[in-house]
Amino acid sequence: MDLQRCVEVAHTWTAHFGAAAPVAYGAFYVVSTLLGAPGIPFAIVAGLLFGSLGAVSVMTVASSVSAMVGFLIARHVARDAVAYRFGATESFQRLSGLVERQAWVVVIIRAVPVLPFALVNYSLGLTAMSFWRYLLWSEIAIVAGDAAIVLGARALYDAAVSSSAPGGLLSAMMAGGFLVVGLFGFRKRAGAVGLLDR
Repeated sequence: MDLQRCVEVAHTWTAHFGAAAPVAYGAFYVVSTLLGAPGIPFAIVAGLLFGSLGAVSVMTVASSVSAMVGFLIARHVARDAVAYRFGATESFQRLSGLVERQAWVVVIIRAVPVLPFALVNYSLGLTAMSFWRYLLWSEIAIVAGDAAIVLGARALYDAAVSSSAPGGLLSAMMAGGFLVVGLFGFRKRAGAVGLLDR
């Protein structure tokens, strides 16, 4: 596969939106993730379309909007439906108790990639956690997570198409290694507090 050619095609597609391309991309992300689509592929592609800084900005705003809307839907609009789907499970009861006692656990929940973004947003909307505490801890995880994915994907792409691939690839591999180690640590911590128990 010609990776550079694929990215050029994607750039051509986004060019049709002109200056509104980041907004259109972010809106598409919000709608898709509210419907349950995974967010990581969007972050990877954004890094290739908008550059590192632009992509981190787009993804941070879009992820924040999706997280806020999902939370508010579960709390005020479709609470009964969401509660019927998730609220009676043992995992949710454990989650609810944890975030009410230790709000920082939201960072761990978001750092564990096996938990879908939309599921986390809707589930937390059912808890007694205040909206602003939810938003504060979510933002910490969202900014760090989106930045790691965007910068990692961009570094790998630059390494793949650049004549200085070895150095760039090494940097990307190191960044990816730190990310994996960090996620493994978060996963162990999440398991210790019971978040991943079935």
